[in-house]
Amino acid sequence: MLRSPSTSVARNSKLSRLTIPLIADLNGQINALRAENAELAKRPVNCPDVAVPVADSKVIGNVIYFRINSAVVDKNQMVNVYNIAEYAKSNTETITLVGYADRQTGNPAYNLALSKRRAEAVADILVKKYGISRDRLKIDWKGDTVQPYNENVWNRIVLMSAE
Repeated sequence: MLRSPSTSVARNSKLSRLTIPLIADLNGQINALRAENAELAKRPVNCPDVAVPVADSKVIGNVIYFRINSAVVDKNQMVNVYNIAEYAKSNTETITLVGYADRQTGNPAYNLALSKRRAEAVADILVKKYGISRDRLKIDWKGDTVQPYNENVWNRIVLMSAE
């Protein structure tokens, strides 16, 4: 289909009315960025010295969550056990596993035994599945006497730390 020259001129005129403000806006943005870059270029090249933070002697490295009244490590928590194993393989520190239980389930004696079973379950996986020496693992359990988290259900855990 052939277009008449007057149709092409009308379309080009309409197109230029739309693009001229757009191009002007883009040029304004580019100029603003150039001015900002010029200001940033005036800043010192070197950053000031900052004091190096001192690491604590104890670092909590991982958390394994458990279901209510259970000492079985769920499949979805195995990645956390794997991460502990990888840490243990690449570091020489003693790995401490501390089991906990929530206060609203069971009695203190039961929760103490449950938290022990949880810590031992994680240790068993580290030894049997990943070949971590039992000598490198320190196991502790707190039952419901200590609650690391304010949210009750979050305390069905084993915490890993390294010393």
